[in-house]
Amino acid sequence: MFKLNILASILLLFFLSNIAYASDNTKVSVKNEIEQGLNNYQAIVIEFNKKMDADSYGSFSEGSEYSNDRDRLHESYENDYLPALDKLVEYVCDKRDKEILELFFKVEREMSGSADESRFNVLADILYCEPEIVRDTYNKIKDARLRKSALDFIEFSMDILMKEKPDNEKVLKAKNMVKKLSDSK
Repeated sequence: MFKLNILASILLLFFLSNIAYASDNTKVSVKNEIEQGLNNYQAIVIEFNKKMDADSYGSFSEGSEYSNDRDRLHESYENDYLPALDKLVEYVCDKRDKEILELFFKVEREMSGSADESRFNVLADILYCEPEIVRDTYNKIKDARLRKSALDFIEFSMDILMKEKPDNEKVLKAKNMVKKLSDSK
């Protein structure tokens, strides 16, 4: 009977350790998926913006280079960016990953003219669950242009969060933290 209990305990430990290992590998895989999605989309947005800034599109008609690039941008948005956003809140709030959040800030800077508000809602959710990680990530940014863009992004996302949960104590603490960031710029 004693040997059976030891064997059962060993099997249980083996099973639990495999679950923990699989869970850690899943988190790494999720991080890779988020990074790949954000990086792919950012590269296409940068290329598109450069061409727009250089006024290199001769025609905006269907079938033109502009039309093809716009379609590629939309496809990347749907296939790379949105799936990354779907995983971002849970991942950042669980792992407190500043690198991923900084990458998100960089992608957002490239999208600054976009009317899409999903990115603001995502950051609002991160501000709700982990405001300190947002502050710490912002404080570590050295590039002045990225800092300005990130602060605007944070402030707008905070406004969304305040509209959603105006009397929530956690939100009010986050608002005070964002105010300190704004005052220190």
